[in-house]
Amino acid sequence: MNSIIDEAFSTELFRIEGHKLIDQIAEYLDACYDRKIEKAIPWSEPDDLLKFWQNKLSGERIPFSEIVAAALDNSVHLHHPRYIGHQVAVPAPLTILSEMVSSLLNAGMVIYETGQTSTAMEKIVTDWICSKIGYESNSGGVLTSGGSLGNLTALLAARQKMGDNDIWEDGVIDGEKYIILVSEEAHYSIARAGKILGLGKGVVKVPADKHFQMDMDQLKKLYSEFSNQNKKVIAVAASACTTSTGTYDRLNDIADFCAENNLWLHVDAAHGGGAVLTDKYKHLAEGIDRADSVVIDFHKMFVSPGLITSVSFKDNDDSYSAFAQKASYLWSKDHEKEWFNIGKRTVECTKKMMSLKIFVLLKIYGEELFKEYIESRYNAAREFAELIKQRKNFEILTEPQSNILCFRYNPGAMDDASLNKLNSALRRKMLENGKFYIVQTTAKGNIYQRVTVMNPFTNSIDFGSLLDDIDRNYFENFIQH
Repeated sequence: MNSIIDEAFSTELFRIEGHKLIDQIAEYLDACYDRKIEKAIPWSEPDDLLKFWQNKLSGERIPFSEIVAAALDNSVHLHHPRYIGHQVAVPAPLTILSEMVSSLLNAGMVIYETGQTSTAMEKIVTDWICSKIGYESNSGGVLTSGGSLGNLTALLAARQKMGDNDIWEDGVIDGEKYIILVSEEAHYSIARAGKILGLGKGVVKVPADKHFQMDMDQLKKLYSEFSNQNKKVIAVAASACTTSTGTYDRLNDIADFCAENNLWLHVDAAHGGGAVLTDKYKHLAEGIDRADSVVIDFHKMFVSPGLITSVSFKDNDDSYSAFAQKASYLWSKDHEKEWFNIGKRTVECTKKMMSLKIFVLLKIYGEELFKEYIESRYNAAREFAELIKQRKNFEILTEPQSNILCFRYNPGAMDDASLNKLNSALRRKMLENGKFYIVQTTAKGNIYQRVTVMNPFTNSIDFGSLLDDIDRNYFENFIQH
């Protein structure tokens, strides 16, 4: 080996830099927890940050710890209690170490022999989440890299099973004939999956009611209309919960409808599926056990880094129909249902050792960790909603069902267009200030501030300070000037 290779693979250098890294991360976490880091997001304009990193790369050689420090200083601080932005998990520290082991082993998971331990762990984790959904022993599933890929995988199986021909072998024949009905509040990945599946305009949005849930009357109406047009509705995709407002569709009602009309029911529970683990909130997902397929993201409400998505099937046989593909160089028995050759059931060939992180948390902390975390964050959103109701100039969009809450600043005497402009400007000011990180969404044509209470240490003091800051921004930037 030459000297550069020797250095790159040096265990002594790894030991030195590794010890530094653990201390560096621990100090960073402490600073976030204690709010010693001033900003939840150190905002930079895209071109400025690009130039910063270009200069880092073009300059002299620097220690690994210095690169890490720069990355920490210029990134969103998920572990800061005033991070209440996107639906991104705040990773528990042991999952950070688990990620290191996953990178070390770098196990390809297409076949058993390249990922033995990760394959066994994946079956344990997917069987566990199937049982929590309420499925029986003939269920099963796989892990995929993200909810978008998870929804695609489930709908591939739905198309194969509910279509009139063997679409996998024969290709899409008259793709415009097939319809998937989904709430207008659903995640965009459902519509994108339909395009990939060759359905064209076949993913049709069902209007939502005043509670932002799929309107059952509209669902029935659209189904009847398409049936009269000789188009075949093959599936209904429900949300548990929606991304924009955190609202759960009425799963039992939708399941009744699907059963009556022989339709595949898919539930996108990427964010809110974890409610099934709780005592207080499991009623929100009542009926999820009747779905043919369910997607749940562990990298949202299971305190784990991404990407880890479970795709669960009520009938495990359905998980094989999505990818009935011959690959003789990988497995000799293509049509056999081998749980240990995961490549038969996923888009991915090489994928990370996703299961380790969940296995570690389950083994060391048990389900109680997830239950306590989810209940506490859902409780916190309700607490925030009550604080908003007590404040002049603020209004909520709808009562929160999950840990997602939408609200807006409304000082009165303004029409919706003016309020939209004001709330967008207020959010931009807050982004640039960086003390809090929140996002915005559009609901029924109007702009609202949107928070997702992900951090386990965010509390009422943080909520009160956020509302104070919005008030202050309004006064300083839109009244004085």
